[in-house]
Amino acid sequence: MALLDQFPVLTSMLTTALLAAFCGGVVGLERELRDKPAGLKTNALICLGAAMYVYFGELLVGRGEGDLTRIPGQVITGMGFIGAGAIIRDGGSILGLTTAATLWVVAAIGLFIGSGYFSLALALTMTTVGVLVFMRAVEVLMVGKCDMRKGQVVFQDEEGKTRARLAQVLDSYRSALDQGTLAPAGENMAFTFQYCDRHDSHRRLLSDLWKVEKVREVRYPL
Repeated sequence: MALLDQFPVLTSMLTTALLAAFCGGVVGLERELRDKPAGLKTNALICLGAAMYVYFGELLVGRGEGDLTRIPGQVITGMGFIGAGAIIRDGGSILGLTTAATLWVVAAIGLFIGSGYFSLALALTMTTVGVLVFMRAVEVLMVGKCDMRKGQVVFQDEEGKTRARLAQVLDSYRSALDQGTLAPAGENMAFTFQYCDRHDSHRRLLSDLWKVEKVREVRYPL
C-alpha cells in the first residue's frame, strides 16, 4: 500500500528528472558538437542534479521540514566551484569562460524544472542554445572565419615529457587547430599542426608553444 501511495510522487519525480536531463542534454549537445570540454552528459547531469535537489527540498517542506529557499543558493554556490574548475589559465590565455557560464545557466534551468516551471525551463533552454549558436554566427560575421595555416614546432623530447606538454597546449586550442604529424628532425622531433592566423586569441598558440621548455623552434606559416 505504501508503494501505491508513493506512485504519484514517483511519476512526478521521473517526469521532472527526464525533462531536466532532456533540457541539459539539448544545451550539452551544442557544446558536444563543437568539441567543448563540458558536453552532453555533463550538462544533462548538472541540470538533473539541480532539479532533483529542489524537488527533494519540496518533499521535505511538504513534511514540515527544511527551508526550500536555501536550496537554490546552495546550488548556485556549488556551481561556482564547478565553473571555476572549468576555467583554465594557460600562458597568456584564459579558456573555459563560456563553458563555465553555460554550466551556470544549465543549473538555473534545473532549478526552474525542479520548482515545476516546465514551460519557463524550456524557454530558457531554447534561449541558451540560441545565444550559443547565434552569437557564434555574429562573431564569425564580425571578425571572419578562421584562416587556417600550417606551423611546425621543433623540440627536444626527453622521455616524452616535452611532447606531453606540447600536446596539452595544442589541445587547449583545439577549436582553432587540427593536430598534425610528428616526425624526427635530426636530433629533435618536429610536430606539424594547423592554427588560425586571423584571430589574436588563436594566434596566442604560437607564443604559448615557445614557452614550453625544450622547444627549439616554432616555424610559421609553412
